[in-house]
Amino acid sequence: MARTDATIGGLGVDSARGETLMPGEQKLLAQYLRYRTAPPTVASIVRRSLRGWAIIVGIFAVAIVVEYAVRLPLVAALLAGVLVGRIVRDLTSYRQFVRQWPLTSRVLDWDKIDRLAARAGMSPDRSSTSN
Repeated sequence: MARTDATIGGLGVDSARGETLMPGEQKLLAQYLRYRTAPPTVASIVRRSLRGWAIIVGIFAVAIVVEYAVRLPLVAALLAGVLVGRIVRDLTSYRQFVRQWPLTSRVLDWDKIDRLAARAGMSPDRSSTSN
């Protein structure tokens, strides 16, 4: 089993990989760099989530229409409730993340983040690219 040298807010840097960052880790690193210069807002996180939300809403909309078509309105209503619940949960999570960011940014090892970004070919000025 590979040994993990450091964890930066969920960003595991594995010494067996020579600190090569996986795509998800690079995305998280870019997010940290973006948020260091422009702290997150609920609106900015929602904007980044719109594509995923559109897919989920589309899937649920099809399911709800099908349930109504086969005369199962209670199931359709249940699905609509699940969808609304998911969106409310996401918004609540975003709000909590934004409220906790000032503390999170103070405890992150920014020197380590900068070194990892440099090794991944990223720079703080490149961090504003969308993911």
